[in-house]
Amino acid sequence: MSPETALVDLAHGNPNPQWLPELTGLLAECLPKPFLYGEDTILPELRRWGLDWLKPDCPSHHEMELTHGAVDAIERLAVAHLVPGDQVAVEDPCFLGTINALRLASMQTVGVEIDDAGMCPEALEAALDKGVRAVLVTPRAHNPTGCSLSKHRADALKRVLAAHPNVLIIVDDHFALLAETPYHSIIPTTTARWALIRSVSKGLGPDLRLAFVACDLATADGCEPD
Repeated sequence: MSPETALVDLAHGNPNPQWLPELTGLLAECLPKPFLYGEDTILPELRRWGLDWLKPDCPSHHEMELTHGAVDAIERLAVAHLVPGDQVAVEDPCFLGTINALRLASMQTVGVEIDDAGMCPEALEAALDKGVRAVLVTPRAHNPTGCSLSKHRADALKRVLAAHPNVLIIVDDHFALLAETPYHSIIPTTTARWALIRSVSKGLGPDLRLAFVACDLATADGCEPD
């Protein structure tokens, strides 16, 4: 891109380095202690913070896990609940990193039409009727279109998904720390398997490679990090 243009190149997905917090001083104050096999892999303070952050947007009692970013969370969730060859409904267009992660896990992606308000309910219903085993939705700051779900659209998607309680629902709210639009849930209370992913990479820096994953208890057991 020409340096003389007024446009800003957002294709790389990186935050402005000048807006990121300085972590060196904070980390220097947190001297690590030795951990032993069998101990909790998440610091108690971090777990409490994550649970409190995600609780208002969870459809039911939930557990929390940490993964190495949102894409890692998606791959772990798919492997935990699906088998090679299963179909996963994704937005069309969809973030290439997400598609690649699902394909590496031997899943088949099924594109679902989107518009300015997000995934189209009729198109999602058609994909569900054809037998998709999981649905992946980006509620805010969709990549590459930038659209976010309206409340009306989220409610419509929730009604469609309520008729398919055994379909795994993955919500990739990767931009949560910086999003200016409100979060609207698509997860019905009757859904058996669900996960809400919130990354800190955009807000605190890509090098952290960290995402909070709120999910039902059985899903938490299946996507624990190594």
